Amino acid sequence: MLSKSDEFKSFLGLLIDRGFINDEQVDVCLGEFGGLVGALDGEYYIFSYEEVGRLLVRNKNIEDAMESLSQAGCFTNSAEQYYFFWAVCSGQQNRTH
Repeated sequence: MLSKSDEFKSFLGLLIDRGFINDEQVDVCLGEFGGLVGALDGEYYIFSYEEVGRLLVRNKNIEDAMESLSQAGCFTNSAEQYYFFWAVCSGQQNRTH
């Protein structure tokens, strides 16, 4: 089983590898925590998943991103990933209104 830190880095790696986000965007969206390093050091996983979800909604076609992530098998049942989904769903709702 992966640690929370490794799980989050793996999740980000998939998003980056598939071109949905890039390293610079991650550091900017996690800036209030000191970028990726600060978020990991501070163990701000819930907030970080949430911010990455918001970033994804702002930047890309979320349906394509979610399909790609699902096919890659990167969704786990971690409590922290709930906040990624919450941010994505909230962001999508706001885009349609």
